[in-house]
Amino acid sequence: MLAKIRLPHYLSTMSATHPRPQIPPAETDEQRHSRLAEEERLLDEAEAEAAAGLLIPQADANAWINSLGTANPLPMPQPRKPD
Repeated sequence: MLAKIRLPHYLSTMSATHPRPQIPPAETDEQRHSRLAEEERLLDEAEAEAAAGLLIPQADANAWINSLGTANPLPMPQPRKPD
């Protein structure tokens, strides 16, 4: 019984001290269609690069990733033919 009496106070306290995260609004059908079309375009581009033998060496990718958030971030590596 004590829990039922204190629950409204607990909920109002938690709402004030722990606000809910902002949830982005659901995407519209048009936004979803646009996003999926862009994802498909990017996948097609990546598959074409792979088919042409272009790749990003693991060492280049690791160096770029490790530079993110530093004072001197490296530019994103570009796909190229292996050496």
